[in-house]
Amino acid sequence: MKVGAILAAIWRHAVVHACLATLFAMCWFTHHVALLRMEICDRQFAMMNNRTWKSMALIDWVTAHSWLAIAYIVLAFVSVAFLQARRRPAWTWWVTALVYGIPCAVYWSPCAYIAGKFLSLTPFQ
Repeated sequence: MKVGAILAAIWRHAVVHACLATLFAMCWFTHHVALLRMEICDRQFAMMNNRTWKSMALIDWVTAHSWLAIAYIVLAFVSVAFLQARRRPAWTWWVTALVYGIPCAVYWSPCAYIAGKFLSLTPFQ
């Protein structure tokens, strides 16, 4: 087998996993930035609206049930690897990765909202 064919096979099979890993890593990083932001300001932001309370509750729930996130990530990678092992068309890998990536992208929104909020004007009350 030629080196070019080996690199083409790696490119073809690894790109979908790299995209999933990037999405999950971005979500994980933003989750931890939001947690840090909540801890720094003692959960009192300059503007405490309904979206802030719901976002903080969701972040707390995901933190309390972190094993679900780990199981979800493993399931996503195993599902794509299974499709690759069964020699399914490449579009099925991408659709599967997209379907698993949608909830992660939806969860990223409240995390980014909290991570980008301004701190309270009087932090030491």
